[in-house]
Amino acid sequence: MKFKKSTLTKKLAITISAVLVVTGFLFISEAYFSYSEVRNMTDECYDNGGLPKIEKSGLSVEYFSCNRN
Repeated sequence: MKFKKSTLTKKLAITISAVLVVTGFLFISEAYFSYSEVRNMTDECYDNGGLPKIEKSGLSVEYFSCNRN
């Protein structure tokens, strides 16, 4: 009986660990792509001679404008 309980505990620990790793990977990926999106928009704005104005909420861009002189 002790052997089955130990095996169940190990399976549960592995499952929880896998879920945490996948969740962490997804969060880091979303943060990276949000950063890349903002960087690309601001670089394009600067290349066109403008000044970017950005409003973010969490990881998403809520507002973006490029004010050209």
